[in-house]
Amino acid sequence: MKRMRIAPGVLAIIKETDPDTKITLHFIRRLIKSGNVPVVRVGRKVLVDADMLIDYITSGNTVEEIEPVVQGIRKVKV
Repeated sequence: MKRMRIAPGVLAIIKETDPDTKITLHFIRRLIKSGNVPVVRVGRKVLVDADMLIDYITSGNTVEEIEPVVQGIRKVKV
C-alpha cells in the first residue's frame, strides 16, 4: 500500500531516515506545486506518495530544474 501523506508527513518520514536532512517543508511544497510529483487531492488536502517523492529527490533532480510557480497578480500582455 502506498504511503500517501501531506507535505509535513513526508518531511517527517524523511527526518526519521535522516535527522540531519537539509530538505525543508518549503522545498517539498515547491515540488508538489510545480507538478513534478503526482498528487491526489482529497478535499482541501493534497496527498503525495512519500516513496515516490523520495525517489524523485534521490534521482538527482535539482532546484534549478523545477519550474517556478506563478501566484498572485501578474502582468497580462494586451
